[in-house]
Amino acid sequence: MADDDNDDIADENTTVEIDPAVLLPKVEKQLKVTRVLLIATIVLSVLVASTVGVGIGVMYGRIGDLETAALELEDDQMDEQFTLLEERLLKIAEFRKSEQKKISKYTKELAKLSNDCSAEKAAPFLKYLSQREEDFQLLITSVKSGTADLAGMNKGSKDWLRTHAKSMDDIVKLSEARKSQIDTLL
Repeated sequence: MADDDNDDIADENTTVEIDPAVLLPKVEKQLKVTRVLLIATIVLSVLVASTVGVGIGVMYGRIGDLETAALELEDDQMDEQFTLLEERLLKIAEFRKSEQKKISKYTKELAKLSNDCSAEKAAPFLKYLSQREEDFQLLITSVKSGTADLAGMNKGSKDWLRTHAKSMDDIVKLSEARKSQIDTLL
């Protein structure tokens, strides 16, 4: 085995001389193939670069068109919204106008009622009510006096007379309170 290893080493160390005339056609053939491949690579690179350039140009052109279309669409939507807002504002203005008319009408009616119910116009009515309360008190006092006279005519009538006199006194007190309230309004 040692001899085999030595033979391998000897083969490696020995150089074989090749004739350049034999190698020259092979090298020229490889150069032609390399040249064709290099030209094909350059052509393909130019085609790819031009395709990418055209693609980028088209993309930028489309982006501009898309932006323009988006702005137009946005403007259309804004126009629709403005139209809707204007319609709503007109409806609100009409409603406001009708409500102002109603408020004006109610204000005039309130002023008229306020004028009709003023203290100066109510004074005669209040005096009339005050006089009625005085008359009512006089009537109750007369009824009370008459029932006392009747009770004096019958024996044993004193029990119901006290209850009746108390209820008559309560009615007179209520009437006096109403009269004082009416008098404060005058």
